[in-house]
Amino acid sequence: MTKHSRLTRLIHMAVACLVVIQLLSSLVMTKPTDNQTENIFFEIHEYSGTVAFVFILAFFITTLLRRKGTAPALLFPWFSKAGRGVLIKDIYRHISAVRELRFPDYNPNAAFSSAVHGLGILLIMAMATTGVIFLLALYLGTEKTLWATATIQIHALFGSLVWAYLVGHATMAFIHHFAKKQPLSDMWSIKK
Repeated sequence: MTKHSRLTRLIHMAVACLVVIQLLSSLVMTKPTDNQTENIFFEIHEYSGTVAFVFILAFFITTLLRRKGTAPALLFPWFSKAGRGVLIKDIYRHISAVRELRFPDYNPNAAFSSAVHGLGILLIMAMATTGVIFLLALYLGTEKTLWATATIQIHALFGSLVWAYLVGHATMAFIHHFAKKQPLSDMWSIKK
């Protein structure tokens, strides 16, 4: 039995798939210029990005309101002194394990991994939000303004961070799965 609700797992799956579509389409798309129409990859990027924005917003709201799964205080520990203290203690636990050339003992509610998941949620929220803001600038014809240029530069910066997060997150998920610590079905099953 998974510790995550079906709704959380479904939204997680949707967000993960949409993020992969976003990242892959960003590799081959070209932004339309004044004398060029949008290419298919740019359209895929903008439409899936808008859908990703809706899903990550739903994921964030679900995370705050749900009763099953990781508590919001563990996902976002930097808002309380006690949360930061638990996080720092868990980071030291991880550092100690790495010094001994071993993985730390598995704990599904560990402060460090939970905080990393929280950062992932915020990172994807920031990425999707800046993308939607720039898309609005394109439709309004204000994409060359200072605020729109700054928004798309921040969006590109977040894109690099999302690549790193995706690779790290997926790698750790597979390591935990094959080490029989946490099966992938904990987040990738549609069963109750």
